[in-house]
Amino acid sequence: MTDLPPIDGAATLTPDDPVVSGSAGTWTLTYTVGEEEIQPGGVLRLTIPAGFTPPQADHPGAPGFTTASCAAPRTTLALIVEEGQEGAPGADLKLFLDTAPLQRREKVVVVYGDRSGGSQGAFACRMAGEAAFRVAVQTGRGEMAFRPLKQSPVLRVIAGETRRIVVLIPSLVEVEKPFPVHILAHDAFGNVLPARGDGLELKAERGDLRLPSPLTLKRVDGALRAAAKVPGGPCRIRAVHREAGIEGSSNPLLASERPDEALLWGDLHGHTTCSDGTAPPDAYYAHARDVARLDFAATTDHLDAGLSEGDGWEQVRFAASAFNEAGRFIPLVGFEDRDASGGHCNVYFQDIVLPEDFKGGKNSGETLTVPHAHGRASWASPDLRTARLAEIYSCWGSAERWGAVCSNTHPSRHPGSTIQAGLAYGLRLGLVAGSDTHTGAPGSALRVRMQSRHRGGLTAVYADAFTRPALWAGLRNRRCYATTGARIILRFEVEGYSMGSEVDLGGPDDPLIKGRAIAVKAYGASRISRIDIVRNNADICSYRGDNEVVQFRWVDAQDLTRISVPRPASKHPLTYYYVRVLQEDGEMAWSSPVWLTLTYLP
Repeated sequence: MTDLPPIDGAATLTPDDPVVSGSAGTWTLTYTVGEEEIQPGGVLRLTIPAGFTPPQADHPGAPGFTTASCAAPRTTLALIVEEGQEGAPGADLKLFLDTAPLQRREKVVVVYGDRSGGSQGAFACRMAGEAAFRVAVQTGRGEMAFRPLKQSPVLRVIAGETRRIVVLIPSLVEVEKPFPVHILAHDAFGNVLPARGDGLELKAERGDLRLPSPLTLKRVDGALRAAAKVPGGPCRIRAVHREAGIEGSSNPLLASERPDEALLWGDLHGHTTCSDGTAPPDAYYAHARDVARLDFAATTDHLDAGLSEGDGWEQVRFAASAFNEAGRFIPLVGFEDRDASGGHCNVYFQDIVLPEDFKGGKNSGETLTVPHAHGRASWASPDLRTARLAEIYSCWGSAERWGAVCSNTHPSRHPGSTIQAGLAYGLRLGLVAGSDTHTGAPGSALRVRMQSRHRGGLTAVYADAFTRPALWAGLRNRRCYATTGARIILRFEVEGYSMGSEVDLGGPDDPLIKGRAIAVKAYGASRISRIDIVRNNADICSYRGDNEVVQFRWVDAQDLTRISVPRPASKHPLTYYYVRVLQEDGEMAWSSPVWLTLTYLP
């Protein structure tokens, strides 16, 4: 992004008092011309913040109705509302000047959420924080670019009333070893409020729970934290505040004597102010670690939207270095680009220190390329032949298959770009999920894009330790799975081979040719309604659940030589399996596949 000299002048917003997230209001922006007058043909641009009601000038009785006026003699204004984003995230109002110039100290008044025609006004964004009403001017003196105002008005959006309690705990712990319990208070839109410790009760919703007596709650990073132990087995914790009439349940926890691995949770897709996001990298990582309580998160700013210009890379690297702490939080650094076919993909680096040529070496030991089904991508693209992961879910919905549950809503979606199309092509794609947040809220499933129909997703990674090398190895080896945001614990094996495995069958006498035992264990964040085993994109077994914990074993007796077929990206015939988990509350999970390849056949 080219830095333009700011223009003088001033803008005020009335009222400028804090506004509750999601509430209605009417705001009047007054722009006063500075030393540089605006000539006929000039344009005043006002960007309404992302997540606010889109402005419109055609329907006085509808939300977002906007009017503009100017008291300058002989000066007329034409108000145009533009879709999309120009200059900053949000919706652009453009006021085109005609007939006469606007001179020093003359004013333009814009009423956003004008109620004079019966409108409810305009609704504030659902995400708490600062919302800037950015003003920029094209003076009409032959310059084509917009020059920003030195200081645009900022409105503070605050959280509403507490509506629910969120309890977050580790997924895998050691028996009788203390682990942290984080309790957060959320409003209706997922904004965090100070949690009340007085009168708060913790109890086991499932399994046994051991708490210190009296219960000690510490306030850490805006959340309440307690220490607990479990004697074994699966467990969930319920927090109840009887006086306030609110409660919440934790994600499931599984305890064992000596856990030999960690289950790490993260968001692999999000944007900052280094491209088209609204939060700087340090605030982005802080939200992931302290609010969403993630173990890892990645920034994936658009390479062609500012990241490669200015100090964007340095901002990301500096923030990642500051937040890097093994055992607490692992920040990943990446960028979003397009592959050779025009499809969208994210490229991640193993280390924070980026090589000078950051586009080189895709899918080497230091980088991973992860496509996501936003457009008419071709799985035949040479950039994707060695891809080891793919994003199956984000705030755009599920890209598993055409017409899937929580189906992809991206305007450039295409049947040939689904995950199942990539698997059918023969690519070995492990499955991950993210939010694609542009509002600085990685991991906060209820608030990613303000107009999104779907919640953001999460990626779970089985890692040998809570370290950067172990996390990277788990991703690279596809020991990972995707969810719609719920922290479901999922195990999936084919004849003892865990998700992400590639199994080569070297001859017709291999016992796996004739039959394969498939084992599934799922610990839900609520009751599990169904688990589907998918083979070569067909649902071949559906197990009906009636509990939060579902465990079953099923044998596929089909001869592999009859169901394995050659595929463009595979030298030999292959068959693949994965599982899909559906909870009663609509949350879902998808395992990474297991591939069986008949290497003795051409």
